[in-house]
Amino acid sequence: MKRTLSVLLVIMVSIATAVTLRAETDESKPLSAKQWQRAIAIVGQNAALDGRYGHPESEFPEEYMLDDLNKVYKSSKWKKVYEYLKSKETEGGNIEKIREIAKEYTQPAGVVRKLKEYIASHPESASNTPPASPAPVDSEVPATQPVNTATIDAAPEEEMPATDSIAIINATAGGSTSESHGGWAMVLDVILLLMSAAALYFAWITKKENAELKKELDYKTNKLNSQFEKFSKNITTDLNRVTYLVNRRRPTDIDFDGGEKDGTEVAYNGPKRLFLTKPDANDYFIRTTEVVEIGNSIFELSTNDGVTGTFKVIDNPEVHQFALMMPTENLVRACTGKGIQISNGKTRIVTDREGTARLENGRWHVAVKAIIHYEA
Repeated sequence: MKRTLSVLLVIMVSIATAVTLRAETDESKPLSAKQWQRAIAIVGQNAALDGRYGHPESEFPEEYMLDDLNKVYKSSKWKKVYEYLKSKETEGGNIEKIREIAKEYTQPAGVVRKLKEYIASHPESASNTPPASPAPVDSEVPATQPVNTATIDAAPEEEMPATDSIAIINATAGGSTSESHGGWAMVLDVILLLMSAAALYFAWITKKENAELKKELDYKTNKLNSQFEKFSKNITTDLNRVTYLVNRRRPTDIDFDGGEKDGTEVAYNGPKRLFLTKPDANDYFIRTTEVVEIGNSIFELSTNDGVTGTFKVIDNPEVHQFALMMPTENLVRACTGKGIQISNGKTRIVTDREGTARLENGRWHVAVKAIIHYEA
């Protein structure tokens, strides 16, 4: 798909280049009278701007001519430019001739560009004739030759002076030039529009592909993070288990010269009961003891392997009274239940389902909260 779009763009650029070159070959065709006068005015405006005394084109009529500029510009520099251009205003010619005239005062390229824009946006018909050159004087006719007035009077009306015929021919050529400019400009606009549409479509395809790649990358990243988290948790669990078993060994079973006596290892010997205080903000129980401490201990934990265990609220009236004084602080981080934040008028805590805890880095952490309710 990308290769097809690339080939299409290359073809369009080639066509646009050909159209531009074709338009350049029209510079040798004669301009109409109005186009020629406009070209002279453009030369004057560019000369004024280059001389730093010109005004923006927006201050002039849309189809300004040389005399419109002369009403505004009054400097001595402008007078010289105006006199020269005014002498050229009636000559007529083509774009190549305008280039030669423009070289005297400004950059020809800028003048030609503006002129072509004007021609493309103002196509003219054959009725707009270029300025007619003065009729040639026949110097070979003797001054004493008699003039036959009868012949002149009898001349047919259909006959036309040679200068008028030339003017009509030039006008027709000028109109054809304008129409040609307008047609090529329209073709060029269509080509540029197609190129822009192709570029936008290509950008849309690229954006869509990038979005799909990003989605796939995010999925793989999340999957990798999940696997890493699971692997890390397993390592932590195994490490805690090993640490606990090492700490539970009896000193008499350890040979400090290296190795174990009798080649045996003391495993954890049966269930054990521990007592926990309230959890902290990270759900780690703050303190662990082997006996109940009234005023501190709230939960009773049972473990078989020293790594995982289940816990419940200690079944003791004094513990209940202490815990219910501030249920949000003492119970909510380790327990859940309906309305357990409010304990007014309640005196007893019942554990409906025990919670689970895991030993992490030497401290018991809430894995699953216990479910409780209060009784009066």
